[in-house]
Amino acid sequence: LQQIKYMNRMIIRTANIDMEAEDPEKVINEIMLIADSLGGYVESLGIHRNGKITANIVVRIPEKSFFEALTRIRALGKVLREEVSGKDVTEQYIDLEARLRNLKAEEEWLLKAMDEAKNVQELMIVERELWRIRGEIEKIQGQLKYLERRIEYSTIVVYVTQPEKPRPRPLPYPSFDITPALAAAITAIYYTIYGLIFLVIAGAPVAILIYAGYRIYRRFAAR
Repeated sequence: LQQIKYMNRMIIRTANIDMEAEDPEKVINEIMLIADSLGGYVESLGIHRNGKITANIVVRIPEKSFFEALTRIRALGKVLREEVSGKDVTEQYIDLEARLRNLKAEEEWLLKAMDEAKNVQELMIVERELWRIRGEIEKIQGQLKYLERRIEYSTIVVYVTQPEKPRPRPLPYPSFDITPALAAAITAIYYTIYGLIFLVIAGAPVAILIYAGYRIYRRFAAR
């Protein structure tokens, strides 16, 4: 056990890659060919067309070809994000194997006890326990097979999207130098107001004389 534990580590390898490509569907097809050429297979895939095309694929690759597959997939587009992880399940696998051996030994003991049962009640008790033990055995065997599949075939998840198309730049607003026009307008307003004030001041005495003459005329005319 110690030799297995420290020399043949059991690693579940997983990679997640996000990438950009002008033709995501073509990239997905290339990944399928890569998986097939390395003895792997496609676990799932999806293609979505909503304005721009996006696609995702999950492939299972034999552990010995995991890094070769990554190298070939990276070359298919612009990689935006990549995460590679390895989960060591050696301890978990060895523990499950030990539990399985113990359960099988217990199963063998129960089979002998069943043959030695003295009455129906004892037989039913032994059978009930035997069914429970066999259920545990099947459960652990399933867990071991699952780990073996995950160890033997690494998982690569790839998400491919089209690059964002550059948006057209808005035309710049025409620029005008309003300083001369503003200065001319202010000057015109100034001289207009100045002229009105001058007319009021200069014309006031004349208006007073005219008004006084008009009053005198009205007075004599009334007589």
